[in-house]
Amino acid sequence: MDASGMTKDFDASRELAGRLCRAVAGPMWHGPSIDELLPRFTPETALQHPIADAHSAWELVLHMTAWARFGIARLSGHAAFDLSPAEDFPAPPAAATASEWRAACDALRVAYAELGEIVRALPSSALIGPLENRDYNVVTMLNGVVEHATYHGGQLVLLARALGK
Repeated sequence: MDASGMTKDFDASRELAGRLCRAVAGPMWHGPSIDELLPRFTPETALQHPIADAHSAWELVLHMTAWARFGIARLSGHAAFDLSPAEDFPAPPAAATASEWRAACDALRVAYAELGEIVRALPSSALIGPLENRDYNVVTMLNGVVEHATYHGGQLVLLARALGK
């Protein structure tokens, strides 16, 4: 071990990739993962706004997916990629079907898994590289994606409680 308590074979990219994947697929140490929360919502309740001025579960799922895709695009060489307001919070369908809700949830899972695989393949030294057009580096962006999912996971808990789930 070195002075930080880490072993010499610690792989920061692998650790961060695991955190990205666990944020959605679990297990999380603090409480339920996103995947554990999504079954609390039916397609109909996922569209509801039981808390005034709060997003619906469906809106949050689409939003989290968009930010995982932001990370994918940035790490895949699209340095100028950014999200428009409509891409940041895409509009869910007006009427809910089980297949559309399942597709939205699956897209979230796929986006986080894909981002995790990209990060796992990065050399750890790439994590400290700057992110073009931003005032932060790659690891800050990726930690932000993990924190973002965790934050919205908390919102999903509150929405489910407000719906009596």
